[in-house]
Amino acid sequence: MTEQNDPPGFPGREEKILEFWEKEGIFERSLKRRAKARRFVFYEGPPTANAPPALHHVLARVYKDIICRYKTMRGFLVERKAGWDTHGLPVELQVEKSLGLKSKKDIEKYGIAKFNAKCKEAVMAFTEAWVRNTKRIGFWLDTAHPYATYTTEYMESVWWILQQISKRGLLEEDYKVVPYCPRCGTPLSSHEVAQGYEDITEDSAFVKFKIRNPKSEIRNKSQNTNPKTQNETRFLLAWTTTPWTLPGNVGLAVNPGVSYVELRLSGNKLGESVIVAEAVWERWSKEAKNPVKTYLNHVGGPKAKVEVARRHQGRDLVGWRYEPLFGALANAKPEHIENAFQVLPADFVSTDEGTGIVHTAVMYGVDDFELGKRHDLPMHHTVDERGAFTKDVPTWTGKFVKDVEPAIIADLKARRLLFAVEAVTHTYPFCWRCSTPLLYYAKHSWFIRMSKIVKDTIANNKKINWVPAYLKEGRFGGWLKEAKDWALSRERYWATPLPIWQCTQCAEHLVVGSLADLDAHRLRKPNTYILMRHGEARSNRGGYISAWPEKTPNPLTPEGREAVLKQIPKLKKLGISAIYASPLRRTHETAEIIGQALGLPVKIDERLREINTGAFNLHSEKEFSAFIHDSQFLEYVKRPDGGENLSDAKARTVAAWLDIDARHEGATILMVGHSDPLWAMAAALSGYSNETSAKAWKQFLLKPATFKEFQFHNWPLDEAGEVNLHRPYVDEIVLKCPKCAAGMRRVPEVIDVWFDSGAMPFAQANFPFAFAKTQNPKPKTQNLSDSAVGRLMGKLNFPADYICEAIDQTRGWFYTLLAISTLLKKGAPYRNVISLGLILDAKGEKMSKSKGNVVDPNTMIERYGVDALRWYFYTASSAGDPKRFDEKELQERYRNFIMRLVNVLTFYETYAPKSAERPTKSAATLLDRWMASRLVETTAVVTKGLDAYDVTAAGRALNRLVDDLSNWYVRRSRRRFQRPASASELGAAAEAFRTTLRHVAVLLAPFTPFLAEHIWLRARGKGDPASVHLADWSVAVAQNQKDRQLLQAMSAVRVVAAEALRQRAEAKIKVRQPLQKFKIQSLDKLRIYPERSRGTKFKIPELLELLKDEVNVKEVVVDPALKTEVELDTHITEALREEGTIRELIRNIQDLRRDAGCKPQDKVLLWLSASGPQAARFDGLVERWRATIEKESGLKALVRGRDDAHTFAAECEFDLEGVKVWLAVRRPRT
Repeated sequence: MTEQNDPPGFPGREEKILEFWEKEGIFERSLKRRAKARRFVFYEGPPTANAPPALHHVLARVYKDIICRYKTMRGFLVERKAGWDTHGLPVELQVEKSLGLKSKKDIEKYGIAKFNAKCKEAVMAFTEAWVRNTKRIGFWLDTAHPYATYTTEYMESVWWILQQISKRGLLEEDYKVVPYCPRCGTPLSSHEVAQGYEDITEDSAFVKFKIRNPKSEIRNKSQNTNPKTQNETRFLLAWTTTPWTLPGNVGLAVNPGVSYVELRLSGNKLGESVIVAEAVWERWSKEAKNPVKTYLNHVGGPKAKVEVARRHQGRDLVGWRYEPLFGALANAKPEHIENAFQVLPADFVSTDEGTGIVHTAVMYGVDDFELGKRHDLPMHHTVDERGAFTKDVPTWTGKFVKDVEPAIIADLKARRLLFAVEAVTHTYPFCWRCSTPLLYYAKHSWFIRMSKIVKDTIANNKKINWVPAYLKEGRFGGWLKEAKDWALSRERYWATPLPIWQCTQCAEHLVVGSLADLDAHRLRKPNTYILMRHGEARSNRGGYISAWPEKTPNPLTPEGREAVLKQIPKLKKLGISAIYASPLRRTHETAEIIGQALGLPVKIDERLREINTGAFNLHSEKEFSAFIHDSQFLEYVKRPDGGENLSDAKARTVAAWLDIDARHEGATILMVGHSDPLWAMAAALSGYSNETSAKAWKQFLLKPATFKEFQFHNWPLDEAGEVNLHRPYVDEIVLKCPKCAAGMRRVPEVIDVWFDSGAMPFAQANFPFAFAKTQNPKPKTQNLSDSAVGRLMGKLNFPADYICEAIDQTRGWFYTLLAISTLLKKGAPYRNVISLGLILDAKGEKMSKSKGNVVDPNTMIERYGVDALRWYFYTASSAGDPKRFDEKELQERYRNFIMRLVNVLTFYETYAPKSAERPTKSAATLLDRWMASRLVETTAVVTKGLDAYDVTAAGRALNRLVDDLSNWYVRRSRRRFQRPASASELGAAAEAFRTTLRHVAVLLAPFTPFLAEHIWLRARGKGDPASVHLADWSVAVAQNQKDRQLLQAMSAVRVVAAEALRQRAEAKIKVRQPLQKFKIQSLDKLRIYPERSRGTKFKIPELLELLKDEVNVKEVVVDPALKTEVELDTHITEALREEGTIRELIRNIQDLRRDAGCKPQDKVLLWLSASGPQAARFDGLVERWRATIEKESGLKALVRGRDDAHTFAAECEFDLEGVKVWLAVRRPRT
């Protein structure tokens, strides 16, 4: 591949490489090459394509890609199937907004079918953007054959999974308090709630509950320490952070084992007492500010005081009655109201916060609800499902409860029942999608009993390798131990319907696990259909199309009538009880012939008519075939001018069938129609999609005057005639109760969208149905035994060897994958998982549109290329750490890594001959041998890192190698390329360099696939594959002692050289200025031990020569008498100064050659002129060094003097050692 006229910078080259991959099918070839290899299973966590991909999506996807690429190069077959998560609230809310809908009531008024159709459109609106982004970032993924959670096949597998869970007794309906979003009108699961917590500050309230009949309570149950207070008003003091629940209060809970005190409050006509836990009072009494002091300051006046009047045990308070705060429940008089408004025992009551007395509203708290069930408290809502107060709370009827909290507090204050208000900062759950405050709300819901399989989920988690490792027992492991039941059902629309049918008579439940179950449990006896094509007509004989509308008479031919008559004896044996026909003449005539013979009337249905071919009507059949390219599938898609396609015909014929089928039960019905509409209808009613129908069309083909018998499915069909398991179509399916034989209707709920994504290991492959043996391409709906399912598991790509997403998926996809796999008894669903830290802005703040700190990944890619972005993500911080995105750091990696390697490659291409010699071992220089050892060392480290899923450690090792390659190997090899002693030396150097670059390209391939390809295409050998991504990973050879010795010695040389250069800088002497000597106290400083140097990969003089060149001295001297470890002689003799001046001049000439666009091999003419007081001295210096200048500057000739008459390729003027120098270059005429 060549790259001519690239846009500036590396991003443009990336675009060219993308074209190369696409044209050559490199991804597909990489899979084909490993087709028979061992599989490495990767699961793509399905994104929702209702918005463009953001920066955090790019982060996750490049982390997915690197491991998949690496494993492919290691010899595995790594299939990468794309997927789309299509259901759920995010999509619904987006569509609601676009349609201007405000509530579920609005949705139902608009129409569930239309609403879901809009959702389907919206969820795939940005698929093209996602696919483009996927390709642009180099994430190799099969986007041509994705799975989508809204497909019938996917949803059928989800149903099957739920049926298996039900068989284990783990799917149950219950009435309990669940996290509930009043905006979305649906419960949420615990893992959804976990994603939406926010720290908020709001008012909490200390509320007084007036005790009824206080004298009897004192006399019978309490220790009276102060008789004077028997006539006081007495209260139980409770604390709540949710004042909106107070109208629903039905009880107060105390801990039976806790001691309580009754505090007498006096002053300013104040005579009352409040009861709190003794531990609470002891804590308050030590605080400068507490609720009691606040209350006394406001109410009691300056002489107010408090004293302990009595002590009570919690068990003695049980049964005390108090007056209701509000009349809501007392007036409503729900069942069990007589048990309300009393003190109840509860072990969950704590004295760590609040007052030690808990206000109980059983419909709005998990613990409260369980307490209410134990004590038969009234279960009555004061809040409706919109989160508004009901008519039982007349003051605030219809108002959202959280908005009313200030008014509730004000009302209590006005009635002197408010003791204190205290602002508290606490963690409160919000809807993870619409940001509405959640309510804990008692509802009927369907649950998966995760609490019953806690040990199994924990055991399966122990088999998983987590990166970072602490998540295994920390954030994720701790979550598993909490074992909350999964609130599965949602009262929404765009989701997989819950496959539970309930009997309308006996309330029996049936969990459906397949499309076949809908057939097996159908309520009505199925009708049998005889589909018959009309006899031969005039158009059939003439080879032309006679479509709808009929423009000319097209009756049956005599032969056609005869063929129909011959079928009557067979038709009489079938017990036909009704005949329906198309209105066209040829079908009507056919039906009438049969009807007369069978004594049955013919019913005409316009929808059974022939397809409308528009402009092709009365044209030849060959013309229409050419229009659809002889493709059965294109007949479904292409619509002729003024006509319809086969999809249109299918929709109307299926609609006709639905009406006809509803009129009959257990009947045999003859339908007389036309070839293609009958084929489309029969295929659709048999469960075929347009694609599979087009492949199997011959089995539905009817020749004139022939018929076939069908018994169609009891499956939901939409307006297009497609099998559609969504609402409202599935809601129309009525089943037969296995217990009482009455009708069963589906429960209205749909499934939590997280169940969809967690089911993907099975549902993406339509497991188990797609794995059962079948004879045709229609949906596989066999019911399978457990043993059969077990056998089929061996064919499934399960479990995953690797998955990767952001850390928030510990409460999402990571959890639901494990939960579903465990529920199915299939073990851990993934072996290795990388959990990525969140992307923050440069200040460490969360990115959001409202803050204006969101970074567009496309902008970054346009500026720096995707490889720079990939490299930044891999090396900036470890995978699990939060990533503070800073464009300056991205720019730094672009310059210091991407462009550094590009420049290294440019250096190679600039100086390497077209054909280089393969160097012998003896020809390899010290630097070549060292670089070979560094490659061996780095390959081992990178391999170890990627094997352990430690991408950052691997990347940083590779970064160090590139730094060594650029800053040491290339820099110290310049002379061999720029001024080789011979063609042989240049060839050997070039081959060693090429081998190094080839190896580096292989190591880079998983990290920066574009840069790796760019290098590979210029450095690969004759036997190498066309792409680096078709190459095998470099084998990590174990380092031997010689390699280690060489690396240690070279490292020491570089340390010593750095010290010498530091001394140069301190003396303010440029590196180009030669110095006489550099002294070393001992070779030990270089880790060179002469007595041990035999048999190593280096010789002592080689290392010293390298050090001499790097430091730019004439000699390196070992001086044991040296007082310091190293010393640089900074004295500059006149000879050294002259050489330094010439070196500076040569550098300027090389810069001028570059500005003139000269290649290294170009011999140029140079004009040189000097002026100033020292010009004569300088001229003499140039003459003495002329030969060196001409040789090292690539000059054909050095011309003295200034020539302003000529035009030069480039010229410059500068000061050098007090002399003004003018230079100009021109290429010689050829």
